[in-house]
Amino acid sequence: MTEVASRYCPSCGARVKASPEVFQKPQKCPKCDKVVTFHDYTNDPVKVSSSIPENPPQQDWFDTVLYACMVRALIYNMVRQVMLEAASRQKVEVWRISFIDALRWLQTASPGDELSKLVVNPCRPNRLEPRVKKRRPKSYSFMNKPRRQLKKEMGG
Repeated sequence: MTEVASRYCPSCGARVKASPEVFQKPQKCPKCDKVVTFHDYTNDPVKVSSSIPENPPQQDWFDTVLYACMVRALIYNMVRQVMLEAASRQKVEVWRISFIDALRWLQTASPGDELSKLVVNPCRPNRLEPRVKKRRPKSYSFMNKPRRQLKKEMGG
């Protein structure tokens, strides 16, 4: 029984089946009638599926974004549920349980796994920083005219 190999035409991308010895030298492609050296691969770009297509119809795009938001909300709620369970078992407040540690446990957990002790962030009283602007705004106006015109007005 002879071995059969598939090769691709670099010109038109046609798939041709023959014995591997046939593909050692250039052959005539049955589809485009050019004499070419066949390749093991096609020249077509790899098709990678993305979560949001480039130009989707409006309804499809909205449904995709809505689905992505719902999945993120579901994951967030699952992580918060793990944090609640860990806080009650470790007898600390929920806000002290590490969100990242709960997320990582959730990623690696299998159904029926026992919840391990999660990282407890230290209690830091009086660690509030004032929310203020560092610098006052500059007194310059916005550049809302062409640069040449502004230079002429400024005398430059």
